[in-house]
Amino acid sequence: MGKLKFLIVLVAALMLLFTSASGIWAQAPAQNSYEGEGFHYISGESFPTDIQVAGYDQKTLKYYLNYTLHTTKTVEAAETATFSYVIEAFNDSGVQIGNLGTFDVPETAAGDTGSTDASVKNSEITIDSPGLPAAYRIVITISETVVA
Repeated sequence: MGKLKFLIVLVAALMLLFTSASGIWAQAPAQNSYEGEGFHYISGESFPTDIQVAGYDQKTLKYYLNYTLHTTKTVEAAETATFSYVIEAFNDSGVQIGNLGTFDVPETAAGDTGSTDASVKNSEITIDSPGLPAAYRIVITISETVVA
């Protein structure tokens, strides 16, 4: 009876520990850095969403992506949000294999008047030869959002 009681208390303690720990882990914010560039600060005010692969052409080494850029900044009815962003493609070793824009000369996209979103369709990223590997990562970074 003593061993059973000890086992029940141990299981209950472990359940309590894992339940509270998973709640803490689930609420941890994303890191303020991203792959490839370690010297840029990401505030989280603006971010990409609705990311969809639109296609890949192995002959031309072009990767096509659809996405929406969103900001949590206030955009009044007569204002427009303009996003400056960079897209980077990395292989499974973390080596950059393609990009659209650079941090010195980013791409830009403007939303509709009064909207906090800007939708981009068929964004074209050139992948380095020999082409897209089986394992890769795409990183979209919004470096600046101007509302005017």
